[in-house]
Amino acid sequence: MGKAELDWGQYKRQAEKYIADPGEYKDLSGLQEMKKAHAERYRSLIGNVRSYMAEKGSPDKIKDPRFKLWFQRQEARNRFQSSISRHMEGMYYIPAAFELTDGCSIGCDFCCLAAKRLSAVYRYTGEHTREWRDILGVMRETLGDFAGAGLCYFATEPFDNPDYEQFLQDFYDINGYIPQTTTAAADRDIERTRTFLRKLGEEELAHAAVRFSVTSLKQLEKIHRAFTPEELYYVELLMNNPESVNAYSRSGRSIGLSDQMESKQFLDNISSICICGFVTNMPRHTVMLVSAHRPGERYPLGMRILEKRTFRDPAEYRAALLEMIERWMPCEMPKDSPMETADFVSWEQSGFRIKIRGDKISRAVTTGAAEQEGFRMLVRDGISVNDILTAVPMTEYEKARFLKNAELFYKSGYLEERREKNGMESGKDQ
Repeated sequence: MGKAELDWGQYKRQAEKYIADPGEYKDLSGLQEMKKAHAERYRSLIGNVRSYMAEKGSPDKIKDPRFKLWFQRQEARNRFQSSISRHMEGMYYIPAAFELTDGCSIGCDFCCLAAKRLSAVYRYTGEHTREWRDILGVMRETLGDFAGAGLCYFATEPFDNPDYEQFLQDFYDINGYIPQTTTAAADRDIERTRTFLRKLGEEELAHAAVRFSVTSLKQLEKIHRAFTPEELYYVELLMNNPESVNAYSRSGRSIGLSDQMESKQFLDNISSICICGFVTNMPRHTVMLVSAHRPGERYPLGMRILEKRTFRDPAEYRAALLEMIERWMPCEMPKDSPMETADFVSWEQSGFRIKIRGDKISRAVTTGAAEQEGFRMLVRDGISVNDILTAVPMTEYEKARFLKNAELFYKSGYLEERREKNGMESGKDQ
């Protein structure tokens, strides 16, 4: 690499140290000068990553129209519930994640998913090699090219699986993309990590293919000693250590930390996960349909689990995916089912206007008296649309406008079909 590139690596390293431990940085003048000098390089790197991610994760790649409409509703709801999600450039949602272990060996105090301890590893041996490829094939058959935006970890540590690299190679062979890897164990086996980076190569790394989660200052020092700035040129270091300027999501295990760490910022209005789709655990042979959700009492993990199924083979896996799509992803608002307002969304009626409020955002529509009564029944009483149309006298014009607005609210994620609430849906039972 040339001098300019080497300088960028040095600046990146200094910035990492500051983000990880700002209390130790007394003189920022040198860092600020380097930041100005490398502003254009930073914009170029970020622009390249965002363009790549936008192409890989474009909803236009979704094969099933039911999944596409459901996915877009979840994305719209999340952005309405969370001003951070709405304003975060380059944020995109993942349709599928595969867990190659049961549990995680790291046990981070701030884990938003409260991952349990490592108990099983799905090895790349015997029948597993064929089964894994068949499972990937089923997901691609179901989602189309959009399956390539998936991940091979979730509430797991990727490097807990000794065969992780082989699973990634199969994912690439079938989907044409290398999934992003985020590991908190980059320093566990330095040579394995170094080999992993080299095999991916500069082109893949430039697409943010690898991120290191740093959980302590001691770990950061070890990583900086083991890898040169050139080796980590494209590798994002996520400073999750307690001293860092980065905030934690108030979800999962970090809920208990918020009372102990007064100087740390905890965010209530954004989920730490980016999954809106299927989470498949290979050791347990389970698949869940989940959606990112603003964390709170109802969804303490920042995730809504709509359904969880077990499967014995790829055929049962395919059936489970299709049945969940059929049950949870209607193309149109269900008119015979009771509806409810999404969490963190509120309704106000004033005169002939109905205002829907989210997180630092609102949307208003104008309605007549009959339609106002219809929306009161829909939102307050959980009466189905068809029953409202029967019970409330409306002209044909009023009916058409009521249906149009109700469908709009449903497609925007403000209204959801009311379901029986249980521990599974809350996300407490994984």
